[in-house]
Amino acid sequence: MAITGTDDLSLKILDSLESGTKVKDIPGIFSVSLDQAKRLSRYHNILEEAKEHLSPQALQKIQDIGLKVLHLAPLFKAKDYQGLTEILSSINANTKRDELSLLIKALEEKRQRVAAFQQKVNLDLQNLQFKEEKLTELEEETVFLKKYKVS
Repeated sequence: MAITGTDDLSLKILDSLESGTKVKDIPGIFSVSLDQAKRLSRYHNILEEAKEHLSPQALQKIQDIGLKVLHLAPLFKAKDYQGLTEILSSINANTKRDELSLLIKALEEKRQRVAAFQQKVNLDLQNLQFKEEKLTELEEETVFLKKYKVS
């Protein structure tokens, strides 16, 4: 039987982990491998973190995709809840693991584009401020020259 994080056995194991059962004891109780128990434990930890830091809608998406969310673990590790929310808003239960990895890359690329655009905007603002200062100086000089009719 496949352990997906959404199947009945996974849900029983998650309840058991919630009530304090140790990961090393899970294989003996539920006849799953230690690897599967560790994976479910990681998933359980992600669920707990999501409950604390993400919206109920994002938490529901995590529960819908089950163990596939482990591919988003780097974002949880980095505490990038904004990035997680963005990615989770664009997936559904049918999203594949490979797609999650691609979504992380797409998020990074988007952030790079936004940062480059922000840098350009800041540079343009600096240039405009410089030009405004020069125009103000020219205006003051013109007013002075008109006032004293210096030729």
